[in-house]
Amino acid sequence: MIPTTFPFHTATSQRVNIQAMWPVLLSVLLVSAASGWSEERFTFLKGGSLSVTGDYLAVALGDAGDEEDYLYLVRGDGQGRLFRWSGKVAREIRLPAIEGTPGSETGTAWVDGDGDGDLDVDINRYQQRKLLFGNDGGDKFAAAGAEVGLGEGTPGQGVAWADYDLDGDLEMYIVNFGTPNQLYRNEEGRFSEVGAARGVDDDGRGLSAAWADYNADGKPDLYLCNFGQVNRLHENQGMGKKFAEVAAGRGVADKGQGIGCAWVDYDADGDWDLSLARYDEASRLYRNNGKGKFEDLAASLGLGYRGQGQQAVWGDYDRDGNLDVFMVSGGDERSDISRLYRNKGDRFEDLTTAVGLIGNRDAARLGKGAIWWDMDRDGDLDLYVVNKGRESGIYQNEGMGKGNRWLAVREESPGETNR
Repeated sequence: MIPTTFPFHTATSQRVNIQAMWPVLLSVLLVSAASGWSEERFTFLKGGSLSVTGDYLAVALGDAGDEEDYLYLVRGDGQGRLFRWSGKVAREIRLPAIEGTPGSETGTAWVDGDGDGDLDVDINRYQQRKLLFGNDGGDKFAAAGAEVGLGEGTPGQGVAWADYDLDGDLEMYIVNFGTPNQLYRNEEGRFSEVGAARGVDDDGRGLSAAWADYNADGKPDLYLCNFGQVNRLHENQGMGKKFAEVAAGRGVADKGQGIGCAWVDYDADGDWDLSLARYDEASRLYRNNGKGKFEDLAASLGLGYRGQGQQAVWGDYDRDGNLDVFMVSGGDERSDISRLYRNKGDRFEDLTTAVGLIGNRDAARLGKGAIWWDMDRDGDLDLYVVNKGRESGIYQNEGMGKGNRWLAVREESPGETNR
C-alpha cells in the first residue's frame, strides 16, 4: 500500500488488463438492438459469493473458457479471492499458499503469460514479491516468482501487459510508487528486467499504466499515470530502441492527482483517446485528433465531475453503439459518489440516479473498482462494483428486453502466435 498520508489506496483492474492489452482484447462482445435506446435500470443481485464485504480494492475479469469467466478480487488485508463464474453461480478456487505475508495487494490482471491458451493471473503487492499464478488447465494454478525471473518486492501499484517488442509473447510493466518502474521482457516464459535499457524506468509517484498503439504505427505505446507529478507518454520506437517520452508534445502531460488511466475510442473514429480518473480533481478525456495531438474535452462533453476518482470503466451498456463510462469514485468520505454517464454521441449524460445506482445497495458509494460484464449472457452489459468496506456485488442490466439481437465473437490466432 502507498503511504497512509494519501487518502486512498489504489488497485488496478481494467486499467492494466483488458482495455490496454495488445492486441487489444482477448475476446470481443458486439451487441445491437432491434429498436432505439430504452430506460435501462440496474437491479442488485442479493446474496451469492460475489456479494463480499471487506478490504477489497479492485476486480479483474478473464475468460475461463466453456462460456465461463474468472474473477479475481484484490484484497488489501489478506490474500485475494479467485472465482469461476458459470452464468449463475460463483465457485471459489483456492490458490496455493504464497511466500511472505498475504495481503497488501494493489493490482491484478488476467494474461496468458506463457502462451499456452489458458489465462494466468498476475497480482501486484506492495513491498512484497509480485505473484504470477500459472494456469495449467482444469482450474489448477501454480505460483511463480523468482523461478521465472521476477525481482524482489517493490512499492508496486499498477501492472500492464503488452507485446511491446512484437515477438509473439506478452511483456509486463510494473508501476511503482517512489521507486523506478520496471519492464520485464518475456523470453519463452522467463522474464528479464529491461526498464532502464528501454527508457521507461520513471522514478516517480506512479499508480497505473496502459498500453495502446495511439499513433497507429503498429507498435504499442505506454501511458503512465502519476499522482501529483507529470504523467508520461512513452512512444515505442521499435525493437532494440529506447522509448521516446512525448507527453508534453502530444498534449497529455497532465500533472494532477491522477490514479487511473484507460485508452478508449469513445468517439468511434478509429483511433485511441485517453481517459483519466483523478482524485479530488476533474476527470480528463483527451481526444486523439489522429495527427499526433490530444485535446481535453471532458468539461465540454459533460464529464468534468470532480470526485475522488479511482478508475474510468468504459462499455456500451445501452447497446446504442457508443461507449458509456462508469466513473469509479471513492476515497475516505462516504459522501463521495461514482457516476454513470451515457454517451449520446455529442455529449455525456449523468444517469446514475435514473438507472438506480444511487440508493441501490450503495453501488455508487466508496467505489474502488468495477467491470462491465455480461454475466447472464443475455447480450447486455451488467456492472460489478467493488466497494471498500461496504457490500460489493453485481448490478444486473434489465434493459435488454425480448426481440433484441446480439452477437458474441471470440478471437483466436492459430499456430504459435500470441493467442
